[in-house]
Amino acid sequence: MPVGSNRSKLKWISIPDQATALYVTILYTGQLGNIRKVTSSDNIHWPGMTPAQIHKKTVHFDIAPSLLKHALGCEDTPPENVASDFGLFTDRSKNWTIAHSYMSHALILDDAMVVTGPTGHVDVLDPHLKPKASFTATAGLVSDVLHELSRFNTN
Repeated sequence: MPVGSNRSKLKWISIPDQATALYVTILYTGQLGNIRKVTSSDNIHWPGMTPAQIHKKTVHFDIAPSLLKHALGCEDTPPENVASDFGLFTDRSKNWTIAHSYMSHALILDDAMVVTGPTGHVDVLDPHLKPKASFTATAGLVSDVLHELSRFNTN
């Protein structure tokens, strides 16, 4: 997590320091009494929210917008400014997401996953991770995905 007053003096802080920075931010904003408890990846106690089962696909990109809006009170920060998704409590406006590591990228759709490896090899898989016989991507989907992949890349 970069911190600093200008881009030329950014430094990286470790995960424990990130947790400390988040705790200090929560204290500073007066939100300590609104702390959320995540008991497992599929079970979150969120004070002030009506208990419900969420049946939509959620991804790790939903966490930052949810914390900003519902835990830290940043109502005016559009989710697309900080993440590739819209938050846990918002209806998704797209039917795809992306996942990646240092070496591979994946486009995850409802009925397929398109995975590119470090050598440029592409695998198309079904929801059960078996090879999918055919797949066609629309030009609009390809454009949206390429835009999203480059949005936070400053190099």
